[in-house]
Amino acid sequence: MNNISTWRVVCTFRRALWFSFVTAPALFFFVGFVFLSFNNSLAGEFMEEARSLVADAPPGKVWDCVPPRNTSPEDSLPPVPSVKPVCERVLVDADTWQRSTDTFIRHVYLWLAILGAGIWWSWNGMKESLVIVLWLKEKAGKILPTMRGER
Repeated sequence: MNNISTWRVVCTFRRALWFSFVTAPALFFFVGFVFLSFNNSLAGEFMEEARSLVADAPPGKVWDCVPPRNTSPEDSLPPVPSVKPVCERVLVDADTWQRSTDTFIRHVYLWLAILGAGIWWSWNGMKESLVIVLWLKEKAGKILPTMRGER
């Protein structure tokens, strides 16, 4: 019986890890990919973005979009309502841009894995977590005597 309960805990843990780190992020990325493909051609979007990153940029640099800097008004006249640009295009080092983009993708994956773990736990992990807790208590009871000296 001990081997069966140990095997059940191991299988439950394996299913939770597989869903959290593989299935859930893959489903989210796939659904996002499908929704992005409804608007335009994905290959066209990739080509356009690649061109905007390297067009007229020197070797080893790419164009990046950063939030505009706040400039202090030099005169005391009330500002004229205008549309501010969402970002400023600046040249950045290609390696720096690559590292920041890779870090962003890893953070998205990590958050999707955490979300997947939460979804797995809410769907079937609550009862399985109880099984794991009871199994751990049983193991601890065999190793450590209880407060009353019982085993």
